[in-house]
Amino acid sequence: MSRSSRRGFTLIELLVVIAIIAVLIGLLLPAVQAAREAARRIQCTNNLKQIGLAWHNYHDANNCFPPGELAIPPLTGVRYMWSSFMFPYIEQGVMANAYNYNLGIGTTDQTPNVTVVSTRIAAFQCPSDNAGYYGTGTGNPRSNYVACYSPDGTMVEPGASFTYGGGVNAFNPATRKAMSNINVTRGIRDAMDGTSSTVVLSELIAGPSGSSDFRGMWYNDFGCQYTHHKTPNSLIPDGFWRVVGGPPYCQTSLKPKAPCAGTSPSWDTEDYAARSYHPGGVQATLADGSVRFFKDTINLSVWQALASINAGEVLSSDSF
Repeated sequence: MSRSSRRGFTLIELLVVIAIIAVLIGLLLPAVQAAREAARRIQCTNNLKQIGLAWHNYHDANNCFPPGELAIPPLTGVRYMWSSFMFPYIEQGVMANAYNYNLGIGTTDQTPNVTVVSTRIAAFQCPSDNAGYYGTGTGNPRSNYVACYSPDGTMVEPGASFTYGGGVNAFNPATRKAMSNINVTRGIRDAMDGTSSTVVLSELIAGPSGSSDFRGMWYNDFGCQYTHHKTPNSLIPDGFWRVVGGPPYCQTSLKPKAPCAGTSPSWDTEDYAARSYHPGGVQATLADGSVRFFKDTINLSVWQALASINAGEVLSSDSF
């Protein structure tokens, strides 16, 4: 009778196989991560596109884009942000019906429309950033999409007919105007430099979840805006009002790509840059409704010209 023998793996052979598998996983993982980020970026592009279309639908109905912020009357705190005017145009009819446009929000973070601002709106959130919530708990979901309030200045443009809480606006270096700001309504007719070269919306990295960082608070003027004062993903910290320049408001260590510092002398000169977790730049919506990707390395003068509506800059298509 013949005897059959079965030869098993030696320890060395087993280690070699494990090493090969580890190398293959190491080679595959970056590709998988890149594919996931590509999918997240596509979703983010779609969100910006839908909001851009909503802006144009609002324009068709009202002959202007939504105001960056509307305060009635201008010296009190009953206020409405551009984002709240979007509900009927981004398939959020339930939110539009629930939002009390007679009350808006108050002078503090407490809002009469607490039910609406406590609702997560998927169209306002980029999957590349865990936007999370403002404050403790899960009461106020944030947004990653903000309106441009200034090409070369800070939050409230000089001459805006609105003030509260002692804001002085005297430290704003702005010389040009953007499509949005407080108590102004502008439209396609105001884009004298052309709608295809005027940025109206962009991405912003929201403040750390569970903190009082204002960035990404879509229902509040501190959180629904940004400027082109600095280039995308600038290493210069976002300028917070010095009164709220430290924890629990500004916590750079929790989101290193979104640095902040209490460098703003008054509330109305807060200054946030466009930011995202997409490698190399940010996505932004133009006044013609298109969405483009802008690199971190874009020239500052070009970036500021893209936000200006009437300064007469001439931009070639290969400059951005």
